[in-house]
Amino acid sequence: MDCKKALAETKGDLEKAQSYLRTKGLSSADKKSGRLAAEGRIGKYIDDARIYVLIEVNCETDFVGTEAACPQVQFVSIEGILETIATKEKELEM
Repeated sequence: MDCKKALAETKGDLEKAQSYLRTKGLSSADKKSGRLAAEGRIGKYIDDARIYVLIEVNCETDFVGTEAACPQVQFVSIEGILETIATKEKELEM
C-alpha cells in the first residue's frame, strides 16, 4: 500500500516515488529511535584465535528474540559477497 500511495502522491513518477518512500522511512525510523530494544541475541565469531568478535542484535520483545524465525548471526568473508555489493560498501567507507 505504501508503494501505491507513493506513486499516487508523485503522479506516477517512479524516481520521485522512491525518494518519497525513503523520506517516509527515515521519519518512521526517527519515531522508533527512542524505543528501548532490550531483548535479542548475542553471537560470537573466532577467527584462527586472532580475532574474537561479539555481536549483539536487539529487538523490542522477548518472543521475537527467541523465535526460530529470528535470523541467526552469520559471518561471511569478502569472497562470499557479490562484487558489486563489496565495491559499493568500500566506496561508502571512503
